[in-house]
Formats: sequence, C-alpha cells, structure tokens
Amino acid sequence: MRVGVIVLGDVGRSPRMAYHALSLAAAGHEVDLIGYSGSEPPDQVKSNKNICIKHIRKAVVPSSLPKLLQYAIKAFLQSLYLLLCLPVISKLDCVLVQTPPGVPTLPVLSIYCLLKGSRLIVDFHNYSDSILALSCGPSHPLVKLTKFLEKFFGQTANAAFCVTQAMQKDLHENWNIQATVLHDRPPEKFRPISTEEKHHLFMRLKEDFHQFSGEDDHSTVSTEERKGEIRLRFDRPGIVVSSTSWTEDEDFSILLSALQTYESRCVNENLPDLVCIITGKGD
Repeated sequence: MRVGVIVLGDVGRSPRMAYHALSLAAAGHEVDLIGYSGSEPPDQVKSNKNICIKHIRKAVVPSSLPKLLQYAIKAFLQSLYLLLCLPVISKLDCVLVQTPPGVPTLPVLSIYCLLKGSRLIVDFHNYSDSILALSCGPSHPLVKLTKFLEKFFGQTANAAFCVTQAMQKDLHENWNIQATVLHDRPPEKFRPISTEEKHHLFMRLKEDFHQFSGEDDHSTVSTEERKGEIRLRFDRPGIVVSSTSWTEDEDFSILLSALQTYESRCVNENLPDLVCIITGKGD
C-alpha cells in the first residue's frame, strides 16, 4: 500500500508525522512524506528506503495586499503546490494529513481522494479557525469560512485521529466526527541519562552559555568531577526544559506565571534555583 503523509508545515519540525511515516514504513508500506523544507528530518526518516520525502513549494504573497486578498491568493497557491506533489497517473491508497492548517489542505485532499478513490485520514491537533481568530478576531468572515470548510471536509474523512480525549469529545459532539485518541509518545531514543552523560552535556553547553558553568573547569552548574569521580552537585539548580513554536495559539504565559509563583515561594521556603531552557525557532 502507498500512503501519503502530509503536513502543510516544516517536515523536520513535525515529529508526530515523521513517526507516522516511520511506523507505516516499518509495516512494509511505501510512504510519501510531503511538507515544507527547512529543518532536517530525523536520520531514520531520511535513510528509510520506504520513505520518499517531497517538499511543497512555499507560497509567497505580498503583505501590502488586503488581508482577504492575501488569504485567497495564499490558499490558491498552497492548493496548487500541494497538488503538484501528489501522484496523478498513479495514486495514493491512503492519505494521512495533519491539521491545522485545515485550509486549504482538507478541501484539496478530500477532492483528490474522491477522484482517485483514496482513503482520507485526518490527524486533528487543533482547530484552524481558533488559531486564525487570534489574529483576525472570532467574528471575522475568514474565521467563519475556515471553520465551515474544515468542518465540512473533515466530515468526509474515512477516519480521524486526535491528541486528547477532550478534543475527541468535542469533535464528536460538535462536528459528528468519530476520532481515535492517539497520544504522543516519545521514541525509544528518549531515556534517562547517567550522571556522566549529564556532565558531558553540560560541559559542552557551558562553552556557549555561561549559565551552565560551574566553579572551575571541572564542574558545571549541576555536576562536578573530583578525583576522577563524576557526581551531582548538592547545590545544583532545577532544570526546566520546554519547547515552543512561539505562535499566538501557544499560551507560554502559563510557564512564566508559574515561574513568578515559584519565585515568590522562594522567599519563605528553601527551594533550589531554576535554570530554564527554552527551545524553538519561532519562524
């Protein structure tokens, strides 16, 4: 079976879709992984003989145009560039697409699947209209149009996934879509690391970020090497790591508020210092 795994975003920064592609390839299926270029996909994806990566050309629209016209031109170009990545003479037996963005991907792929006799599966992460409403306002015509299109064409899917039980319930009650909850799970390479590995990691990081430096050349903010033995420091801080896309739909103020609460409690309680590591390109 030949499967198209599609995301209208950077393939290298879409780990869930990469894992879908790897799972399908491991089951012996041919996979067309389609999305934007940018970050490098995982090595397992690039080296897999059953996975063919295809890049969608990015739509460039002058920002000086009225917003409604920008939206229309961008949607048209995205639809065209997406179609150019889909097989015409042959076909995909199954199409798995991530949303958002649901427009224009869902209308384009729904019609493609109808014409080619392919099965459409949608992986819902959020609602496209709720994200668009952050910049346009909930009453904007574009928001209402996006909601209608995503709902209408989403209902044409043969199956659907979502990431939470709350979204599963909402899709069922408001859109009459029966979605299966498919929680994100870390790959096998994610595991607890040893004290030695922590020490070597912080030794590398402190070369570029002084926040990870220790008292001398043989220590870091969390570890130290004494008489050939690597150990954790008793006065080590807590390490908080969070990734973010820096987009409007991601309320990062939740973490900032939590840090303010923590800081206020440090006045009366003996709590460790914190080092926050925030990743994400934000483009």
